[in-house]
Amino acid sequence: MTHVLNDFKAQGRKSIIPIVCAIAFAILLMPGHLTATGTDSHFSQLVQQGKDAEAAGNLDEAIARYQEALKISPSSPLPQTKLAAIYFNRKDFEQALAYCEHVLAANPRDATAAGLAGMAAYQLNRYTPAAKYLQTALAVQSHDSQLHYWLGMTLYALLDARHALDEFYRARLYNPKDTEVLYMIGKIHWEMCRQAWEEMVRVDPDSVRVKQMVAEQDEIKNLYPEAIAKYQEIIQQQPNGPGFHYALGKLYLHITKFPEAEEAFQAELKLDPHSAWEITAWQKLPLSVRTYPPRSIMPIGQLRPSLTSETRSCSWGESSWAWGTSKRRWRRLSTRPPSHPRMLLFTMFWDACTRTSASAIWLQKPTPLTNNSRVNRKGKVKSHGR
Repeated sequence: MTHVLNDFKAQGRKSIIPIVCAIAFAILLMPGHLTATGTDSHFSQLVQQGKDAEAAGNLDEAIARYQEALKISPSSPLPQTKLAAIYFNRKDFEQALAYCEHVLAANPRDATAAGLAGMAAYQLNRYTPAAKYLQTALAVQSHDSQLHYWLGMTLYALLDARHALDEFYRARLYNPKDTEVLYMIGKIHWEMCRQAWEEMVRVDPDSVRVKQMVAEQDEIKNLYPEAIAKYQEIIQQQPNGPGFHYALGKLYLHITKFPEAEEAFQAELKLDPHSAWEITAWQKLPLSVRTYPPRSIMPIGQLRPSLTSETRSCSWGESSWAWGTSKRRWRRLSTRPPSHPRMLLFTMFWDACTRTSASAIWLQKPTPLTNNSRVNRKGKVKSHGR
């Protein structure tokens, strides 16, 4: 029985093979198959001719070649996206959008066609579909700065400035040197500031913040006397407001009124002993007018002086004896007698920096020395009187 089944299977295979060969031969004889290779070659040749004409600037010739290629393969996306780009550059946005929509109908995730469609729709003031097309393109090409820029422009046109600003910042992330993106970021921020300013004036026109905005505008315009007068009015209205004394002192610095500037900075420190604003501004004062070091400043070791024309020649002395020590070390040094070697070395650097005597420092020692007092190795004053 087994031999009979094997003979039947062998005869079946022998009868099927000729039939399969006949069908394959009939397919090869079909006219479409005979010309398929030639058609593909001609299509590629037309596309290449279109690219060459486009590169040479002959856009009419490129359009003709791409259209001939489309006659051979109407569903091919490459000639259609090429035509859409050419028509977009020619500002024929309707034609560009039409070709892109044909491509997207066959492949909705084509990033090139979706991006061109979004830009063309934006130019045609069709902002809602433009945003949809651009979001589709960004889903595929999320790092394209131009797509983020055009989506930002579209959202800005839709009065969604906040999300538009997000897109502009993403565009700047991928292309930091795009001036168009930077312009739109600045423009939106400026409009938001102006809107907040108008609302603030409408809510409370006599508030200190409104007056501060006026003073800051005067400062931008280099109207320092007007700005100083406005800040003085603010301080009279709200004497304990943080930052106002600092702003006033900074204005005094601009007009080289250093004693008034230091007085303002010290007033700021009375309100906030840890004010980084005042510490930074205090460094800008000339060495000759500083209260050295400022009694209210916390660890001086955290500060570093800027090498201005006044400090460049003595930066090592400042770094070693003032800026490189803490307030505790300064007090310890000031308790030592004038004949102490460290105090003599400090005096030398102080005189070199300020061209003044250091006797004023010794007169401000927190613990006065007497005949029955001595300074131990740790800098502490110990009295031996009864």
